[in-house]
Amino acid sequence: MQTELSPTESAAPLRGRSADRDGDQGERAGGRASGVRMRGLTKRFPGGVVALDDVSLEIQPGEFFTLLGPSGCGKTTMLRILAGLETPDRGTVHIGDHEVTSVPPHRRSVNTVFQSYALFTHNNVRDNIGFGLRMRGVPRAERYRRVESVAGFIRITELLDRYVDQLSGGQQQRIALARALINEPDLLLLDEPLSALDAGLRSQLQVELLRIQKSLGMTFIFVTHDQQEAMVMSDRIAVLHGGTIQQMGPVREVYEHPGNRFVAGFMGHANIFEVSVHGNDRIDTPFGQWRRPPGFGGDVSGGSGHALVRPETVRFGDGTRSSDHCERVRAVVRERLYRGGITEYRLVSNDTPLTVTVSNSGIEQEEYAENAEVDLMIDPRHLVFLE
Repeated sequence: MQTELSPTESAAPLRGRSADRDGDQGERAGGRASGVRMRGLTKRFPGGVVALDDVSLEIQPGEFFTLLGPSGCGKTTMLRILAGLETPDRGTVHIGDHEVTSVPPHRRSVNTVFQSYALFTHNNVRDNIGFGLRMRGVPRAERYRRVESVAGFIRITELLDRYVDQLSGGQQQRIALARALINEPDLLLLDEPLSALDAGLRSQLQVELLRIQKSLGMTFIFVTHDQQEAMVMSDRIAVLHGGTIQQMGPVREVYEHPGNRFVAGFMGHANIFEVSVHGNDRIDTPFGQWRRPPGFGGDVSGGSGHALVRPETVRFGDGTRSSDHCERVRAVVRERLYRGGITEYRLVSNDTPLTVTVSNSGIEQEEYAENAEVDLMIDPRHLVFLE
């Protein structure tokens, strides 16, 4: 019967520096510190394509940091520069206290888990995981001991003697992760490694990756275009578009207070509408003139912009007058979408679309049919001004 190692027991060999690792530290850039600092990164490709445009950011040691954005935004280019697979036209990269901008990939203490996994189908799982150690000349007994250790930590011990073509997609993803971790990198890069998996398995492995990262205290840099995935796993995220960072910060801050219309739209917010600011006390909205909430728009006065209100902060009213804080909006239901834990209503008011989400608590609650006229209650304090 397999004995499952606890995170503390199984992570210990991964954190340590074995003899073969210590012996080549003088030739490796990165040391044990695993923070990342990028300054002024610029990368252009033939045809005038600007992949990165003067990008700077800093990632703390032990942080789960996510580069989030649509295809072509520059996130994978940044990851490849960190791995040493691309060289920036301008700018510098530091890992720990070492500048690695011109250091080749094999001399960086960095490993990458790719979307394709890149496993050897002619080898069994044990040999796939231990491949990097074998290339560095680690003796077979030590190699197998470390493979057993990392397999116990990733919870794949029972797969060690199988071949890759006998494994599911989720199992292959775990093998690729184990192969990357066994070399004890200071920095682990993950290039959309879950994108090929079905939704249920993807959700399970998101939690598993987070458990592994927290147990090891290793720096993970994750690339994805899925905002839900980024929010589940990350300490901080950087939203990229057009080769620049649009916003960077803790997950909750970026979701609840997006800095501009692109970030708001990419984070999945649908309720974005034009507003005009009048002095310190009133704003014009498509639904009427409302009180200006404290701090809304900063110093903006007499100008216009856009506002966001999150669907989960809007509630259905009972037809009575507005509360002390809420404004009443008359709307018509256009669609009702059941999504399991929530019901999503898509409505329109004064030709402006609105989305409202209602938690399905299991307690009997009113449902609104298509074309029904309803009252919505919106608290202006939940409005976010978008530059």
